[in-house]
Amino acid sequence: MLTTNLSWDVRAVAYHAGNVYVGGTFQNAGGNGNADFLAKWTGTSWQTACNGSPLTATVSALEIVGNTLYVGGSFANGAGLATADFLLACDLTTGAPSSTVLADNDIGAAVVALTADSDGVLYAGGQFINMDGITGADHVAYYDGTWHRMGGQHAVGGIVYSLAASGLDVYVGSGDGGINIGGLAKADHVARWDGAWHALGSDTAGLEDGSTHSPSPTA
Repeated sequence: MLTTNLSWDVRAVAYHAGNVYVGGTFQNAGGNGNADFLAKWTGTSWQTACNGSPLTATVSALEIVGNTLYVGGSFANGAGLATADFLLACDLTTGAPSSTVLADNDIGAAVVALTADSDGVLYAGGQFINMDGITGADHVAYYDGTWHRMGGQHAVGGIVYSLAASGLDVYVGSGDGGINIGGLAKADHVARWDGAWHALGSDTAGLEDGSTHSPSPTA
């Protein structure tokens, strides 16, 4: 009977061209001393998923766009690259690692969620402030070859823990502080982005915009 031989948590999974990519808190996947925190299952063995030095801390999110694997987490110097703190890109054909930013500390804090829309635009969420040095690109930003703020400055006031995409719509989930996302009174902890912010339903008090009473309960 095959065993996965993973020593600890798996927190993200992605699939591409017959290979399963996993990230988490494990080290030495399948006994491979270089498969720490990120590994590839080929169907028969555990292998490294990206060239360069093994990662040194937790991987929380994986997303594949085209032939590139994006890896988000709490690690520094991903694959040995000084600029690949918290987010690493890896070419799935060559294994070559790269960074999405030019300078060290340009991301600044953990990336814990990733998704991509139908145009192949990457979205990242997490603890970071001023992604790639962009004022107000806090907790969530998108990447189409360069990083961009989503709406006005400080649109999301709390850590973004989860992202999902449907077509060009991206759904953003936030924790404490994620109130009035994009300045919308009803957009508490979750909102939809399609180039602008949109609320989903009522606010945390159950109130609609401009109302003073909670909606009547339904049977």
